[in-house]
Amino acid sequence: MFVWCRATISTVMPQAIRRVSVAGFSRLDEDDGWQESFARALTVLSTLLVPMVLGLVLLAPAIVGFVYGTKWLPAVDTLRFLAVLGAARV
Repeated sequence: MFVWCRATISTVMPQAIRRVSVAGFSRLDEDDGWQESFARALTVLSTLLVPMVLGLVLLAPAIVGFVYGTKWLPAVDTLRFLAVLGAARV
């Protein structure tokens, strides 16, 4: 689960966004209602990203404990920081 969440946040989401953003922004440039389109795209992105990051932040102790054992529970704060940093990167 940890690997999937981290891979989704830090790799899959940015790649998908990168592939469509140039064409999307080019199309928005020709459109008079680009503010509404941009707001709609940002809403969709936030709807997908926020639950994933929030889930990773809230479940960090359980994920670290399950995958690495209780010895590594001090790494929970680092995982939380990296989840938020990954969201900011996206």
